[in-house]
Amino acid sequence: MRQNHLIIDGWQLLRFSYDDITERPRMCEQILQQFMGCWLGGIHDRRRLRGTTELLEAEVLRHALRLDRPLRPRDVMEILEIPRVKAYRLLHQMHLNNLLSPAGKGTKTIRGFLINREVVRERR
Repeated sequence: MRQNHLIIDGWQLLRFSYDDITERPRMCEQILQQFMGCWLGGIHDRRRLRGTTELLEAEVLRHALRLDRPLRPRDVMEILEIPRVKAYRLLHQMHLNNLLSPAGKGTKTIRGFLINREVVRERR
């Protein structure tokens, strides 16, 4: 039940037996490296990326997954080293594509974004 609840909440789980860890630690390490390459890279199939915008979106999503708080435009400016206007446009486009949703209840200005995990999961 605990594992099921974690999966529903968007967690990714890897399971190893005690024997695998004690008798085949290198194999376990390789599996963890493969997982981290796919998961932290944010994209399972890079051939599906067609343009620069999709690469930027993937990097923003990867960074947002690591945060313990909503993603802010300043975060995007810093990680992508882009001007404020470009960061706002990128976040706005990601919001229109339903990849991100507003973190607050404001009606005029969106100051933070949350990942729409269902859409991102389908995109992979």
